[in-house]
Amino acid sequence: SYEQIAAAGGGILSTVRATRAATDAELVDSARRRLDEMLALGVTTIEAKSGYGLDTATELRILRLLREIDRQHPISIVSTFLGAHSIPAEHRGDRQGYLELLMDEMLPAVAAEGLATFCDVFCEKGVFRPDETRAVLTRARELGLGAKIHAEQLHNSGGVDVGIELGAVSVDHLEQIDERQIRALAASQTIAVLLPAATLFLGSHHFAPGRALLDAGVRVALATDSNPGSAMTTHLPLMTTLAAVYMGLRPDEALRAITRDAAAAIGLDERAGRIAVGRPADLVVTNLQHENQLPYRMASNPAAQVFKRGALVAAAGRRVDFSVT
Repeated sequence: SYEQIAAAGGGILSTVRATRAATDAELVDSARRRLDEMLALGVTTIEAKSGYGLDTATELRILRLLREIDRQHPISIVSTFLGAHSIPAEHRGDRQGYLELLMDEMLPAVAAEGLATFCDVFCEKGVFRPDETRAVLTRARELGLGAKIHAEQLHNSGGVDVGIELGAVSVDHLEQIDERQIRALAASQTIAVLLPAATLFLGSHHFAPGRALLDAGVRVALATDSNPGSAMTTHLPLMTTLAAVYMGLRPDEALRAITRDAAAAIGLDERAGRIAVGRPADLVVTNLQHENQLPYRMASNPAAQVFKRGALVAAAGRRVDFSVT
């Protein structure tokens, strides 16, 4: 299982070792390849997280590289600091020491350079407890970063409650959310980000209750959760299929979840996810006859043309030369 692999030193910690050993060029090249895949599928903005350094130098390196890539690639990148992704191997016997490092050294350094918009915490059994999550995110908020939480993925660990309490922009995963938390989430401004690829890839049949969340009035977004441990995919259109089949979303709800409400989940509610005069012209011309075909044509590429700020940046499944100002 995910937890057994992590306990044996695999999963996140395996990627941490590889990331620390990688050169800047290797990290940038691999990121660009994935961004090109996303762009060809119609994605023009992403959230990218750190969290595979788990020491000050590597976390800052990841976020600086993200800033560099953002300047060079058509896709806009909203960066999130995820130093609270796991306890690194060198701190396994000093949990409090790592928390102090996060709050007293890493977060101030990230904020001082303006390297991230949000701070995220993996609130989960065996990772970070609710009280630790609250402490890290409270410190992040003091430094001007918004809050996000990996919540209720493997167990119901109370991450949703902390997120609502702190006014988090989103709580992500939610496979184990309960009815009380759904009602509380509906009464808040926090967005539910559903990540069906991770559920599928981990061999679970317990998907987040998308239908129940929407029926309760929760604002729902969808994302790939593209990561090396539990969702190695860049295929955002496929998420609409998984959401329709396993989470009960209608095609129009799935479309809104990867556009307008996804934008809101990264703080771009007033800028993205709508087509209107005066808004940024990030547009996708599809080869679909109807929105119902988005989830129906499983794992196909619906993007015939992709425009970033009015410039053509991808067509027929390939990135094209561009000039974006």
